[in-house]
Amino acid sequence: IFEDLILQGSSSIALGTIDLSRPATNQCQSTAENITIRGFNFQHGGKDAIFINCGHHISIVNNKFDNLRSRIPGKDTNAISLVYYSNDIVISDNNFHDIGADGVHILDTEGAQHTNIQINYNHFEITRPYIPRDQYGNIIPSGQEVFYNVGENAISIKKGPGPIIISDNLVHGFRPTLPNQDASGSAGEGINITNSSSNVTLRKNRFSDNVSHLYIVNGGNTNNKSIQNILINNNIFEDTASSNSITPISLRIGELSNIKVFNNTFLNSPGSKATIFRLVDSDNVEIKNNVFINGEIFIGTNNVTNINIDHNAWTGVFRKLNSSNIIGTHAVATTNPGIDPLTWEPLPGSPLIDTGTFVDIADDYY
Repeated sequence: IFEDLILQGSSSIALGTIDLSRPATNQCQSTAENITIRGFNFQHGGKDAIFINCGHHISIVNNKFDNLRSRIPGKDTNAISLVYYSNDIVISDNNFHDIGADGVHILDTEGAQHTNIQINYNHFEITRPYIPRDQYGNIIPSGQEVFYNVGENAISIKKGPGPIIISDNLVHGFRPTLPNQDASGSAGEGINITNSSSNVTLRKNRFSDNVSHLYIVNGGNTNNKSIQNILINNNIFEDTASSNSITPISLRIGELSNIKVFNNTFLNSPGSKATIFRLVDSDNVEIKNNVFINGEIFIGTNNVTNINIDHNAWTGVFRKLNSSNIIGTHAVATTNPGIDPLTWEPLPGSPLIDTGTFVDIADDYY
């Protein structure tokens, strides 16, 4: 157990070691086990705060990660990186503030295996408007900034096989990276799931003020739906942020198989032209018991197969759908859904009450 330390500058914690001369499926030279990192303050560093190269039964709880960025154009600095082998990892109750690249980054290193990962009860935030600080934490005077922006994603997942549970997190303030920023680049996603991720559950998270709240896309290969078994339930997606270069989207899904979107609330301001939900090039999709308020919904039904959409509520939504029955025969269309803005639960007399259908969301799902 390591606790209550301040690591400033480029100090990092590396857990386990990798030998690249070994076969890709067996590169752990040493594996760190049964480690707790608690109550740390990682601040003003230029390197990743924690590398889990090879780790088993690791807990990272109640820490603060603040103002970590490389200050080198195109070079990422993450708070926590899961590099090659990670099993039974808990990342909980931490605060990630103004991180140069990702709060938590799960890499797709060749041969890597990431299993039994929990990322829960964390707060991921980027200050908006952003206030640049130097490597000592001092505010940089206006006109002397080298990098005017910070942050790629709160969480970036690129590989499984899972299970990976992401729950009860707050995610806000993410914007597209700018030219020559000290990060490799993102479109302003709060959470980004790509490449060969699988068996991921996202539940009870709250997204706000991101250009793209949740982005789950293989990466353009429509014939290889390598992202599989994704459950998105009981999340709150509030107003997306505007962008000059990227179309704001609350939830984007593409090139996946076996995905369930249950019991979520999507809310944009009245008259919003932002996209609430975009679904293309996917197979085996269930969308039930969601509330969609203000914005566009696009479902490419010509390239989405085995889709079941029903028992959702809609208001202020304009749609680009290729099938008139995609909404579902039990959909609830109402100008006043009657939702408590604090608890996000239906108010007494709400038309949403008892209009849904039972869906199985066990805690051990996936």
